Amino acid sequence: MKKCTSLCSQSNSVFRMLIMGSMNPGKIQRDAKVLIVGSGIAGISAALKLNVAGFKNVHILEATGRSGGRIKTGKMGMANWIHGPSEENPVFCLARQYGLLDPEALTPENQAMDVAGHPPWVPNFFTNNATRSLGFSVVSNILKVECCVNGTHSMDAVGLSGLSLYKTLPGLDCTFPKSVSVVEFNECTHTVTYNCPVRCIEWNNTEAQSTVKVECEDGTGMTADHVIVTVSLGYLKKHHSAMFSPPLPLHKLQSIQRQGFGTNNKIYVEFDSPWWDADCEVIYFLWEDEVNIPSSWIKKLFGFTVLKPTER
Repeated sequence: MKKCTSLCSQSNSVFRMLIMGSMNPGKIQRDAKVLIVGSGIAGISAALKLNVAGFKNVHILEATGRSGGRIKTGKMGMANWIHGPSEENPVFCLARQYGLLDPEALTPENQAMDVAGHPPWVPNFFTNNATRSLGFSVVSNILKVECCVNGTHSMDAVGLSGLSLYKTLPGLDCTFPKSVSVVEFNECTHTVTYNCPVRCIEWNNTEAQSTVKVECEDGTGMTADHVIVTVSLGYLKKHHSAMFSPPLPLHKLQSIQRQGFGTNNKIYVEFDSPWWDADCEVIYFLWEDEVNIPSSWIKKLFGFTVLKPTER
């Protein structure tokens, strides 16, 4: 079996993994030993899928003291969004499996609605006093929405070729009906070793069949038939040269180096009572002095979505 690498991704960047060795479940013995580096949503989902497929010798190595990775929810009474709730969305499938969704989100009609990544909001911007300046502010706000959707500071940084490859999932965006702190993945809790950062992965890029060696920061070592690496893109950019021996193939390195990522920050604001109309879904921000947007981060906000109160 050739020990090779492949870079896999699924929509919304839920899964991003480097696979050391051939991981076609139909051609691998179910007693094969599989190590997964990282206990974030990608690592947990990989373990769950392997478990369902009949693989029982699966173990996760996590550098920190908890699972979840960048998903860490605090109890603030706020709702948690699921964008594109449909069968193709693994987050939606997990939430449905654990009974976390409102019945309306589970209907075939809701899952089949294709909004191309944008909720069907109908803005009511203009009044009888609409001006040219106001019109420019509306156009600017639309660009801010696109920046948020694409996770970028400016649409100038988004490549047209990559934009055309982005896949939006059908389904009208939904929220959890109540605050959710942690989803317990009981099937995987016994397979995780915490506080065990990986230093180096020694793999074989030849046709010869061999095991993959994983060295941890504390000096311990493990071997496996296959290793799935689910660390973040930013971590790969910084540590790939030291993490893999021999180095990854050139086309893999180029993929890691060329890919970019942005940050979306969401601000949660709570009021004792609503001051907006009952049918209001979104409150958009329009600024008169749009030309000075870079001078203030708050002017990069496109607005607030109105959420239903969650259970206390």
